[in-house]
Amino acid sequence: MSDQLTPETLILWAGVAEICGDGPMAAGLSFHAEAWQAQVEALEDALQRIANWSDAYPLDVFPEPDFKKAHEVLTAAGMTLDAISASNMRHVVEGVGHIAKAALAAGKEKT
Repeated sequence: MSDQLTPETLILWAGVAEICGDGPMAAGLSFHAEAWQAQVEALEDALQRIANWSDAYPLDVFPEPDFKKAHEVLTAAGMTLDAISASNMRHVVEGVGHIAKAALAAGKEKT
């Protein structure tokens, strides 16, 4: 059996604590519930930051380029669209990874 309290377990024990009153068990459960709620809020905040980032480059402001023309121009200059695309995607994935890793680390510190 795991030492981790799941949301379901907390709900069950919160009900038991409610019935039993405000003893030490209720106080302990309250602490765990508050920590769990704080972690949920931190993860929701991280998801909101990622969602905001996904809306940062709307098509009406940044229309899709003519990829064929971009390929021709870049090739003529000794560059490739693949290298630029890979760099951009790496930037995005690293940014999302940074947000997710920070939220997960903060959650581990609280448990």
